[in-house]
Amino acid sequence: ERASLIKEDGSTMVVDVAVAQTGLERLEDANMRLPESEAQMRVEQIVDFEDEWDGLSEEEMLRGLSYALNLLCCKNDRLWRGLNSSNFRQLAIFCSSQRQVFDLGFYLERFSKYMNCSNIVFVAAFALLDLAQRRYPAIGVNSFNVHRLFTAAVVLAAKFLDDDVYTNRYYAQIAGVRSVHEMNALELQMLGLLGWNVNIPPRTLRYYSGYLRLAARAALKEQ
Repeated sequence: ERASLIKEDGSTMVVDVAVAQTGLERLEDANMRLPESEAQMRVEQIVDFEDEWDGLSEEEMLRGLSYALNLLCCKNDRLWRGLNSSNFRQLAIFCSSQRQVFDLGFYLERFSKYMNCSNIVFVAAFALLDLAQRRYPAIGVNSFNVHRLFTAAVVLAAKFLDDDVYTNRYYAQIAGVRSVHEMNALELQMLGLLGWNVNIPPRTLRYYSGYLRLAARAALKEQ
């Protein structure tokens, strides 16, 4: 199956969803399904441990993050039929009735421009989003919930990792959330999905940094 992804410059590219997803899953297979010692060796081969946490350049980070999130949406949009189970009440706050009119590339660039946070905050936000999805597979990151889910994740990551942070009212304005009360609710709900634990071990950050670097390379190959 092939799908069209929106790139950061607004143009589109056609990718084979299965091939691209398999490529990104190689790193996950190498780390998540091996014994701990072997997993660490694989991570060390991919990410230079002498690098700083935010060793990703801003361009790499945005490109990789946009590509990885778009792939998740392509994968889950086919399966998503709306939430009609007991999970609905917990996850409905993140769901929109229609896709956002602006693409993820623009959205991520806006966060990067106005949040003034380190790149590792975005790596950590992707990690939190993925960890929440692992805890609650019903989330199924897709085109209808990705913007709000990522908004909540990046706000939590910024507050946990950065010294200088802004108010939720300001974050709501950046993200296009209607009110500070809704922003507060998104943040609280994401905390609940994460079991009120936003501490990400250093090795896990390195893993996701390597994952996004791989995604950035995949995006370049698709251009």
